[in-house]
Amino acid sequence: MSKRRWVNLSISPSEEAAALGFDEYAINRIAVRLAQFLLFRDYNVAFGHDWREDGVMRAVAELAETAASGGRLNELHDGSARMLNLVAQARDTLSKEALGTAALAGNILRVHALDDRVNNGDWQGLLTQAEQPFIATRIESLSGPGPHPDRACQLWVLRYALTRLSPIGCRICVGGKTAAYQGYYAGVAEEAYLALRHGQPLYLIGGFGGVAGAVASVLADPQATAHDCLNPPNKPDTDALAARQRMAAALDLPLSGLAAWFGECGLGGLARGNGLSEEQNLRLFACTDIEAALGLIAQGLRVLAKRG
Repeated sequence: MSKRRWVNLSISPSEEAAALGFDEYAINRIAVRLAQFLLFRDYNVAFGHDWREDGVMRAVAELAETAASGGRLNELHDGSARMLNLVAQARDTLSKEALGTAALAGNILRVHALDDRVNNGDWQGLLTQAEQPFIATRIESLSGPGPHPDRACQLWVLRYALTRLSPIGCRICVGGKTAAYQGYYAGVAEEAYLALRHGQPLYLIGGFGGVAGAVASVLADPQATAHDCLNPPNKPDTDALAARQRMAAALDLPLSGLAAWFGECGLGGLARGNGLSEEQNLRLFACTDIEAALGLIAQGLRVLAKRG
């Protein structure tokens, strides 16, 4: 099993980013740049994105296909997955494009469905032995007795599993839709919460706005008005809420809202975990220059490496 640490990339377009001139194509290029930066620094990179023709994973797949055809990344490849895409759907519903990616990418990028075998199966080497049965049980509970879990529960389990990849690394968040999302909370908000909740270093590139910007604003100022994406829906579907309550007990899904939790963590809590000072984190919160953001993240990672 590779000992490279996993970095989870949570990145998607936002209304604020579009207003600044960063359309979906530009956000996809940022995802590719982040992946390149991490891969050449000997990290593995994980995504929880669905597949769309113009989405993040299509851009990442093109990077993997190029790397597989030659170049330094291919020379460094040891046969283990350098990039992982975990999707919250059954394998038999995956597109042919997603299923064919590993072959085209020389196994640099692998695609796992949430229902893939966990114990001694497709997930082998991705989770610690202690974590495997725990995750497997939670995935099985999605189709167990009681109210049928909805898409929000599937996404929560997926994001939890990504957070627990072994060896645990860090998470980087950029943008994120603040409306019309499918999770209980906005995806980037759930991912940021899980990272901090489980002691995973978190880096918020907040200048592109969206959910990453909303989380950053509450961390920087607990008195800031919380965006709706950090609060639970006012009138959740009864059956869906019952399913989420089951998952809340199993996987620490906070049903009362994330804003207060981020406020209690605060900028100090974030800084203690990611190797950056509070001032450096504030600079990252305002950053729209991806190279400057990578410079700050590199500083934080160096500090964490020295801590061991």
